[in-house]
Amino acid sequence: MKSKKPGATQNLQIAGAILLLLCIFPMPYGFFTIVRLAMTIISGYLAYNYFSQNKKELAITFSIVATLFQPFIKFALGREVWLVVDVIIAIFLLILAIRKK
Repeated sequence: MKSKKPGATQNLQIAGAILLLLCIFPMPYGFFTIVRLAMTIISGYLAYNYFSQNKKELAITFSIVATLFQPFIKFALGREVWLVVDVIIAIFLLILAIRKK
């Protein structure tokens, strides 16, 4: 049985999911700023990648995620809401990484 190595997109999806799941734990404020910046970059890359593959729904989804996480104009959702958003997006990223063909 031949095992497939994960590609760059899968690695970014997994890295993004790990970063978001780390937000569950108490971290210094600077960590969350780094996560916001990293998720903006990852989501922007994924939006471009999916747009290039003509997967418009995923491109739009990750464009919205990039906008939500961008660190310049912050959305004040509260700690509890951000926690739910982080977990939902992390699960979504893991599902995409696992089912990648």
